[in-house]
Amino acid sequence: MAHADYQTTMWDWLTDVASVINYANNHNELPQRIATVKRGTELSPVLPMVAILPELETYEGQFSRGWTNVRRQIIVNTTIHVFNTHEGRKDVLEISEALREQLWENTPSTAYNKEIGDVIPGPDPIRDRRGFQQNAAFTFTSWHKEEKNIADQGDTYSEPTGIQMLTAICDTLDANRNMFNQATIRGVYLPEGGTPKAIAHIPMITTVLQSEMRDDTLRGKREVKRNFALDVFTYLAAKPENLQMNISLVEVLKDILQANSRWGGRCITSDITSINYGFSLEEERYMYDTQVLLSCLSREAVR
Repeated sequence: MAHADYQTTMWDWLTDVASVINYANNHNELPQRIATVKRGTELSPVLPMVAILPELETYEGQFSRGWTNVRRQIIVNTTIHVFNTHEGRKDVLEISEALREQLWENTPSTAYNKEIGDVIPGPDPIRDRRGFQQNAAFTFTSWHKEEKNIADQGDTYSEPTGIQMLTAICDTLDANRNMFNQATIRGVYLPEGGTPKAIAHIPMITTVLQSEMRDDTLRGKREVKRNFALDVFTYLAAKPENLQMNISLVEVLKDILQANSRWGGRCITSDITSINYGFSLEEERYMYDTQVLLSCLSREAVR
């Protein structure tokens, strides 16, 4: 089968999974009727709810002509109202097991391999106005293929400092702000690690130099490996478009990082190592916070 048959984005994959769950729900193939099937999370959900959440994306090996394996991990989380905590725990586990079976038997064709984790019950029920909420969740891991957008930028290597690399990345992102929905672009030099938390205009992309490691090599040169964390912030709200915007910005970011893998001769190579999807609470506002990890390899003279 052609590589393109397995090519998809995280958002498209969440949509494919939601379609399987909606079909089962609409055809009464689940123990209870699900009121809300959502890609992303919900602060004030109508229960029962199934939330399909992106968690992790990693790259596993290079194919010819720029194709690579992409491993995606998502979480399928079920939340219900309960009045009897023992029966409620049993009910939410029953629904989750049924969802797990549906996804195993009806995995969308854009994945060429899959793993589904065990159902894990949530902590003690949470009290709400109607009684209690109980949840259970499982991970769904899938493998896809992706064509990397790599441009040849020559073989001339300069010897950049960490600040120069950070500036080059931020300048490139800023030059493409029209592709980023006019997102705020910020670069912060934090060689000891950490993430800037000062929130400006949303959406926002921050770039942080997390670490620098040097290894001596032959002929008076040594390799310098720099790891950057690029965080994409968008608002978390009831509309699924907010998660879709976050993932869309990440897809644009991936394309730009891959197309500039040598950063104008500053690097031998650079690669996206992982993408971590999550949430954060900044200045009393909930955010989707997706972190793209970029590893850059350069050389410098040993002086």
